[in-house]
Amino acid sequence: MQETAVEREGRYIVSILRENGFERDAESLGAELGKLTDPLLALSALETIISMCHVKWLGDKNIKTVSDYTEWWGSLGRLSKAASKAKRKISPV
Repeated sequence: MQETAVEREGRYIVSILRENGFERDAESLGAELGKLTDPLLALSALETIISMCHVKWLGDKNIKTVSDYTEWWGSLGRLSKAASKAKRKISPV
C-alpha cells in the first residue's frame, strides 16, 4: 500500500522532533500516525494530528535543524493540510 501524505509528512516531522531532542512529542505524533490504519481510530487520530500542528503545540518548539521557523511552520502546515484532507474523506461533515 502506498504511503499517504499524512504518513509521509508525519514521519518527516517525527524525525525532526527526534533530531532536536523532543522525543516525547515524536512518540506522541508517531502513536497518532500508527492509529491511521485502524478505521475506528483514524478520525480521532487525524483530529489530534491537526491540533498538534498548531503554533502553540509543535510550532512553538525550538527546532535548530531547519533553516528558519518559516520552514518548520511550513512543514507543520503541510501535515495539517494533509490531515484535514484525509479527515474530510472519512467524515465530510
